[in-house]
Amino acid sequence: MMHAKITKIESNHQNLRTNDMEGKTPVIPEVGEIFMIFGESLTPGNNMRAIHTTEVQESKYDSETKTFTFKTRNSLYTVEILDKNLTDEEIFSHGKWKKS
Repeated sequence: MMHAKITKIESNHQNLRTNDMEGKTPVIPEVGEIFMIFGESLTPGNNMRAIHTTEVQESKYDSETKTFTFKTRNSLYTVEILDKNLTDEEIFSHGKWKKS
């Protein structure tokens, strides 16, 4: 799992309680797949918070900042990989998505 931060840029819904969350993700945002990230719960007594999106429609990667910008059916997000010591190859090993 990679340490990452998801940030909602825009959305046509209010399903998230906050606009961002830091946590762990097993995957990168890939076209045709959902994106998932797990972090600290906002509710005392709960173990974790999970965010998952609808299918990713578009995904772009910035290798300088190690940040993905991606669109789903309803929203636009960024996911910054906070493990800055990971190479691009190591990041992309968390999915089928190919860097272009």
